[in-house]
Amino acid sequence: MSAPLVSIVVPAYNAMPYLTRSIESALGQTIGHDDMEIIVVDDGSTDDSGDEADRFAAAHPKVVRAVHQPNSGGPGAPRNTALDIATGKYVFFLDADDYLGPEAIERMVAMAEENGSDVVLGKMVGVAGRRVPKVMFKKTRRKVSLYGSEVYWTLSPLKLFRRELVENLGLRFPVGAAFGEDQPFVAKAYINARVISVVADYDCYYATRRPDANGVTLKTARESGVASRLESLLRMFTLLKAELPAGNHRDLLMRRHMEKGLQGLLWHMTKEPDPQARRQAFDAVAPTVVAWSKSRVALGMPADLRRQFALIEAGQLDAVLSHVTARVRKLDTWGTLGFDPSTLREPSLGLRVRLRTLGPRVTLRTSLRELRKNPRKVVRRVGRAIGR
Repeated sequence: MSAPLVSIVVPAYNAMPYLTRSIESALGQTIGHDDMEIIVVDDGSTDDSGDEADRFAAAHPKVVRAVHQPNSGGPGAPRNTALDIATGKYVFFLDADDYLGPEAIERMVAMAEENGSDVVLGKMVGVAGRRVPKVMFKKTRRKVSLYGSEVYWTLSPLKLFRRELVENLGLRFPVGAAFGEDQPFVAKAYINARVISVVADYDCYYATRRPDANGVTLKTARESGVASRLESLLRMFTLLKAELPAGNHRDLLMRRHMEKGLQGLLWHMTKEPDPQARRQAFDAVAPTVVAWSKSRVALGMPADLRRQFALIEAGQLDAVLSHVTARVRKLDTWGTLGFDPSTLREPSLGLRVRLRTLGPRVTLRTSLRELRKNPRKVVRRVGRAIGR
């Protein structure tokens, strides 16, 4: 029997009743059962997830394989278990809470086959209020530059990977990491991929927000704090330094971690009651932040973040945390678009105002009077412009 085209990996922990829909969506893929295998790894569930995996394996023995293992505390270990036994030309990671559009795998595999893609991103849809990346799914792209696009802003593994690339690089997920365990895997795959493609003309992946947030992925993210976020950020700093020489390419990717990872860490530090823990985390990241802040990429950052970097360079921890708290309050004031009015690019110089909204950039003309008088109206205009 020939190897399947794709291995669909489903790590599961206390995932009922969502697991049923997840596996059914995989079985319903238009690519057909002959071209796929589904590997469900029960990570020590205490509900009926293991039994449900066994039920599907018994009903579809040629397609579904159920594996059981003791609880590992995160999605990394069950994904690794599946990678060790996967036989597909490609591997796709599907969380047990989520589900696929019927043509998702067929479209992504076709994209990879036609273009020699090592990584394919499929358009994501948020379900029940789940927030998903959007900026990289504006249009379908057969070959996209890692350094000239927004793809690096999504580092979740919910993508199609050429398994040859995964094995040649020895890619596996860190086990036991409470936060960001998927980022090194995806980042290294991106950097070493010959071709990265994007399928944006079809809703491929439906990411579901669970009311209990008890899934194998959301549970670890919810329980993470300063220590785990610091570990994740330092891990990514180390990886980029190892994978890329100093220069513009590395600086461009580092921007993502400065705008997201660092800001998340600093926000959690404002909630950390132990002053020694706050200081240790600050001292651990400060040298890399200060060095990067001198780069050409950093000099093009919004003035608000440049001020933050200057405070970090000065060692003013309390001022940095006050700055972060004020910044988050502004974000809350400006709604859920992620628009921060402090990131206006020198608005006093004229009527042309550039707004930054978590990745995409939109240029619009508005009077400063309108901006100050009715900011929510401006935010709505930004939302329409970026399709939110």
